[in-house]
Amino acid sequence: MNTVVTVLVDVICEIGRVTKLEKHFRSKGFATTILTPDSVRAVYRFKLEEADDSVRYIISALNEATPLFKTICVEAWAILPVQNMVARTPVIEVGDGLIYVVRRGSRILAKVVWGRINPATWMLPGSALRNCLPGTEVYRLETELSRKISLLKYVSASVKTSPGNG
Repeated sequence: MNTVVTVLVDVICEIGRVTKLEKHFRSKGFATTILTPDSVRAVYRFKLEEADDSVRYIISALNEATPLFKTICVEAWAILPVQNMVARTPVIEVGDGLIYVVRRGSRILAKVVWGRINPATWMLPGSALRNCLPGTEVYRLETELSRKISLLKYVSASVKTSPGNG
C-alpha cells in the first residue's frame, strides 16, 4: 500500500484577496476551499516516497503567495495500515519529534505534533497538531515540515517492517 501524506494549509489574508489566493493554490494542484471572507484552506496530498520533492513544491507555492496572506497554519498526517502496530499511548516519540496516532478500524491516522507536549498525554489540544506562523516567516516552514514528514516516514517504515507484516 502506498502511504499518502496530507498537508493542510489554512491561510488568513486581507479581505478581497481570498479569490486570488484560492485560484493560486488551485493552479498549483491543491484542493481548495474558501472558509470565510478572509481565509482559504488548501490541501495537498502526495506519496510518502515523494516527500522531499513535494515539500519543496509546497513551500514554493507558499512563497509565491506570501504577499497575499497574513498568517498560515499547517497540519500534516498520513493514514497507515494498523497491522501489528500497537501504541501504549496515543503519542509516539520518534527521534526528536512526536506523532499522535488514532486507530480507525484497520488504519491508523498518524498526525504530526508541532508543539512540545508530555508524551504520556492522552488528549492533545488541537493547537499541538497545527503550526501557525506569520506569512512573512514561511521560510522557516521548509526545514520543519521536512523534519516532520521524515517522522511519518519512520513510523510508516516501522509498520511495514513489524513482525508478521509480510
